[in-house]
Amino acid sequence: MPRRSPARRPAAPTRQPAPTAQPRPVLWPPLLVTVAVVVAYANTFTVPFVFDDTGILESPELHALSWRTVAGSTRPLVQLSFALNWALGGAAVVGYHVVNLAIHLAASLLLYGIAARTLRRTDGAALAIALVWAVHPLQTESVTYVVQRAESLMGLCYLATLYCVVRGADAERSGAWSAAAVAACALGMLCKPVMVTAPILVLLYDRTFRTDSIADAWRKRRALYAGLFATWGILLVVLVGQEHESVATAGFAMRDVTLAEFARSQPGVILRYLFLVVAPYGLVLDYAWPPAERGLEVALPLLVLTAGIGGVLVAFRDRLWIRFLVLAFLLLLLPSSSVVPIRDLAFEHRMYLPLAPLVALLVLGVAALIARAGWPAASARRVAGGATAVVVTALVALTIARNHDYRTNVAMWTDVTAKRPRNARAWSNLAQAYMAERRVDDAAAAARTALAVDPGLAEAHVHLGHALASRGAFPEAEAAYAAALRLKPDSAEAHNNWGAALADQKRFADAEPHYVEALRLRPSYAEAHNNLGVALMQRGAFEQAIASYREATRLAPDYAEPYSNLGNLLLRQGKAADAVEQHRRALALKPASAEVHFNLAVSLAEAGRRDEARVQAAEALRLRPDLAPLVAQAGLASGA
Repeated sequence: MPRRSPARRPAAPTRQPAPTAQPRPVLWPPLLVTVAVVVAYANTFTVPFVFDDTGILESPELHALSWRTVAGSTRPLVQLSFALNWALGGAAVVGYHVVNLAIHLAASLLLYGIAARTLRRTDGAALAIALVWAVHPLQTESVTYVVQRAESLMGLCYLATLYCVVRGADAERSGAWSAAAVAACALGMLCKPVMVTAPILVLLYDRTFRTDSIADAWRKRRALYAGLFATWGILLVVLVGQEHESVATAGFAMRDVTLAEFARSQPGVILRYLFLVVAPYGLVLDYAWPPAERGLEVALPLLVLTAGIGGVLVAFRDRLWIRFLVLAFLLLLLPSSSVVPIRDLAFEHRMYLPLAPLVALLVLGVAALIARAGWPAASARRVAGGATAVVVTALVALTIARNHDYRTNVAMWTDVTAKRPRNARAWSNLAQAYMAERRVDDAAAAARTALAVDPGLAEAHVHLGHALASRGAFPEAEAAYAAALRLKPDSAEAHNNWGAALADQKRFADAEPHYVEALRLRPSYAEAHNNLGVALMQRGAFEQAIASYREATRLAPDYAEPYSNLGNLLLRQGKAADAVEQHRRALALKPASAEVHFNLAVSLAEAGRRDEARVQAAEALRLRPDLAPLVAQAGLASGA
């Protein structure tokens, strides 16, 4: 049989033992990647903070640039980025999404650069790899869910490390690129411990595409590898010898999930990840994946996974690039799906980087099938380009749809509970989201569903208590808070909400100890500081109340209530001008609040600015006509 012409050979990377001239770069592929990413994530800029994102709002160390911002964190660079976001825009969520999207876009462009320089003659395949990876719906959790910037920023540093290594191999003077690779790797170690595998993957890449053996790779670039492996020291310093936030959720000291439970559950979790790669439907923010218990739950996924991966490695043992991509997937997933237990068994953001080698494997596999079909080169390119366009368009549409699920907290948790109805935490979070929208009956129902699934979930008792108190069912609400504290004695939220329920009954003296305890448990709890201020003001402790209000505004500058309450207190002290200033600050944060408009009107009137006061009173009446008696009593009705 005649041999195929070079144009018809399957596109596959080949080992390049020496630097060669690269083709002149073209701008349209990076531009196309940029457009695709922006289109896919254009509906995310107003997505609210969800789930653990609230930690950004509740952590005072992220609201000022200081040593406290990074102290005791396994992700200091991520913490620093959040603090910079806060410094530039406070709690305005759009800035956080802009940064997350910029990180993901930069990572996508780096992936294109790595693929293009590795494949060399198959720029179309490199572009397809970058596009599919960039707009795949599985990435939404790492991009749209703000706090998972830890994953995407680490991924950016990981890809930057590999990109610099690849560029260094092609450069006549590689020292600057090697130094940049080490610097990127060091920064990645400050983002997330998953970066630990980067030096190993770089060595594996060189072994596959650049040299004949690991020993040869080490000999040729000893200084580079020494620098990369030295960055493990950074991770060691971050993880060892100090208390950090990951102790409670990961590692052998963590008690929520045992080592055995975690290890036997991961084959099933990984199969779920692999399914989502090829069929990205049914994405879930919070799986609450139960540990595998029965023999078949453990054995069947393990058998399928072992047979599949082992079969590929054996069948293609002579195809080094296939072996590299499979091993790269396993290596990238190893830190979060190994024998080091993590409380949450499954989270989709853990596939952020592991998705890349799988996408490359699929794209190159399809390219090989097209090449084997025997079409002329031009026809083969058109088929490949058309297939890429169809797949990328479909993925963009799915990503836009998935991002739509993030539009409100209620929408997201409704989605989770529909897909994981046995997830008590999701029902509890849905109850909290309903309460934020003042949907009290829905909140109570969601909280009760959570408790039906897991009666020991303290947070669900708290949210049920909040809903009951809002209905005026105070005895039942207090019973719910008491149940929460029996289950979780250190629940600052239970103490604060119990105090609020007592305050609603005008039992301010009974409420005050609950606020004090809430602040002992969580000194940065802005809402508890505000509530304590109200209780102190009721018993005439004005200076202490002022201090509580000011602390609340310091901790949460975008929290309107303490400004308004401080304004009311200052007005009682005869400081009308100061009261006006505080009410204006509250109004800037809650422009649709009739109560704030009314309070400002009263303060303006006391300051002798009655025309302005009537304008504010009219706005209060427009928003809430039932305030008419109070407006009339204050002498601020129209024509008064």
